[in-house]
Amino acid sequence: MQANIDDEIQRSYRRLQKKLSLEFQEKLSEWERLKQNSPGTSNPSSACGFVEENRDPNFIKKMEEWQKNKEPATVGC
Repeated sequence: MQANIDDEIQRSYRRLQKKLSLEFQEKLSEWERLKQNSPGTSNPSSACGFVEENRDPNFIKKMEEWQKNKEPATVGC
């Protein structure tokens, strides 16, 4: 019975991870599209106060981990 619960937890976790990854990609795409279509602003992120230096180090670490996990692992060169 515990194995069934663990399996269900793993399936739910994978579904959630996939869903969040897709939503995040959609938001990134939307932001890039808005950034490209925004006239008169050379750097929209600095206009709203969101610049690289102001990012939380934990956020940067999580973002790097997400980028690594997003890329498929290469096995056997």
